[in-house]
Amino acid sequence: MENNKESNETLELKKIVIGYLRQWKLILGVFIFAVILGIIYLIIIPRTYEIMARIRVQDMNNSGQGVSLGEAAGIMQSFGIGSGSSATINIDDEISTLVSNKMIRQMVLELGLNMNYMKPGAFNYKMYKESPLLLTSDSATAMAIMDEIQFKVNIDSRGAATVKMKSGRGSKTMSFSSLPAVISIPEGNVVLQYRKDKVYPYKMKIKMLPVSWVAEGMANDFLVEEYSKASTVIEMTCQDYNRQRGKDMLNTLINDYNKNATDMKNSDAQHSLDFINGRLINVTNELSNTENEIKAYKTKNQMTDIEYDVQFYANEMQELQSKIIELESETHLIDIMNSYIKDPTNKNSLVPMLIAENGGELSSSPLAAYNNKLLERSSLMQSAKKNNPLIIQADQQIDKMRESVKTSFANSQKSIKLALGELKSKENLLMSKMGSVPSVERDYVEMKRNQEISQGVYLVLFQKREELMLTLGQQKNKAVILDDAFVKMKSIAPRKLYAAIGVAVFTIVVPIFILMFMALFRSLRSEYKREKSSC
Repeated sequence: MENNKESNETLELKKIVIGYLRQWKLILGVFIFAVILGIIYLIIIPRTYEIMARIRVQDMNNSGQGVSLGEAAGIMQSFGIGSGSSATINIDDEISTLVSNKMIRQMVLELGLNMNYMKPGAFNYKMYKESPLLLTSDSATAMAIMDEIQFKVNIDSRGAATVKMKSGRGSKTMSFSSLPAVISIPEGNVVLQYRKDKVYPYKMKIKMLPVSWVAEGMANDFLVEEYSKASTVIEMTCQDYNRQRGKDMLNTLINDYNKNATDMKNSDAQHSLDFINGRLINVTNELSNTENEIKAYKTKNQMTDIEYDVQFYANEMQELQSKIIELESETHLIDIMNSYIKDPTNKNSLVPMLIAENGGELSSSPLAAYNNKLLERSSLMQSAKKNNPLIIQADQQIDKMRESVKTSFANSQKSIKLALGELKSKENLLMSKMGSVPSVERDYVEMKRNQEISQGVYLVLFQKREELMLTLGQQKNKAVILDDAFVKMKSIAPRKLYAAIGVAVFTIVVPIFILMFMALFRSLRSEYKREKSSC
């Protein structure tokens, strides 16, 4: 019985196959139709290419150490006040910045991609630099456009141009004796001109789109991803049917990214430089006043060289004086940084790190963490608006961290005051033993100490100013180009293999459905006739 069943199934299958092959005319017709569709696909779909570029993101912040003032700097570091930036590169933030609407809008404006030059006689093909006509506008006018504007240009054999402008607000026809021509639109003026040589007669359709629309559509066309988790290399790819336009888009996007990063770095450095220049003026005035006091005091008391006069206690007090000067200098520098962070105008500005620990950075200090948070906020501001929840959250965290930094300053001041109290007690003890030393000499020592304190603060501020000026003068790009934009060898569309597979599937599937439909139709028709005859 099983053999009979298998034999019956084989006969049924042969019957189906033979019945299917008898419909060879239908199959041939469907095949020809599928081939025509495949040819239309290969003709209509423009050849699309994949363009790639690679960059390596590097830290633009100087990681060098600040100026050390000796052993007293250790006290400052214990309270989180030190130099050096420990900010690391967040690749996700950099990727978000690269494909942000702001960056793509900037690229669209530079390349004029908001103007679509439709190739005459082609199906939705947009020309790039090969377009004989050029429609331009200033950036303010381009950004003000909120709806699509179409221009139908007709240049006759004499060079006269007729432009029909159409938008959501209506249509308008204008005539010009020749090009270039200034076309007035509600948002401003646009200029229609020849790109290179004059071409007429000629007809062309140009679409002017809002820049934000173009940027929004292009954001999905860019694939930006990290090369690996352990590197700072970013791969950027895009797809376009114009190879030169794809290369220009990637290269321009990288250049704009570098330019924006450099502008932001220079802005922060210039702000800090202005602050330090103001403090240098005050310290210079203090130092000048102290020197004049010393000069007048020595003249009044007929003093020549007090160092030799007090040689008998100089060796004992040398180390003590050095520590007192260092602590006093630290106090002045803390006051400078404290006044900077309390100034409302510096709310979102990096706090200059004027004190450093000898031999290393302090990556976990409150001040370093506060500056890192400000850098993160600056990166977010490039790809988000002020009312974005991430910006609001970052502002709240910065406010809390600012209070922590102020507390660190206060704790440092208390610690320094305690240390100074102990040192001055020892100094008073030594001075009390010098009963033979005239009070004139003690007054001179005090004035000399004030002079050295001002000199120490001046040297710190002066070196920090030189570092900032060096930063402003450096031509360092944030993105190092590893591979300029290049076009991959194989195009990604249209695919001949896909067309062949489509023809094969269409040829097999469609006849089956047609035959099934015809069988069903015949069955229904016979059933209908039976029902009708029985009635």
